[in-house]
Amino acid sequence: KDMDVEIDFHKKTSIHSISVHFLQDANSWIWYPSNVEFYYSNNGIDWTKLDDISNTVSDTAYGGQTQHFTTSKPIKSNYIRVIAKNMGNCPDWHPGAGNQSFIFADEIEVR
Repeated sequence: KDMDVEIDFHKKTSIHSISVHFLQDANSWIWYPSNVEFYYSNNGIDWTKLDDISNTVSDTAYGGQTQHFTTSKPIKSNYIRVIAKNMGNCPDWHPGAGNQSFIFADEIEVR
């Protein structure tokens, strides 16, 4: 499934960058998201897209590795939202072909 996280700062906050850290380990059916979308809102209802970053690492890259998806567009906002799009089922060439793949995120950094 896609990752969809909302963070409420409870007040208008200056934000200079948002970064999300992901793991890829194809042996364990874990891949980077196809893309990560960053949004902001002042009411938690109406969202404005801040950035959309696509993955550039091949899904055939084996071995555990990490990647940061970062946006550095300064904003002032009460809320941020991060959506990471799952790549879908394991690819046809993979031993787990047709089964669900996973997204592993370890932290969201807001500076």
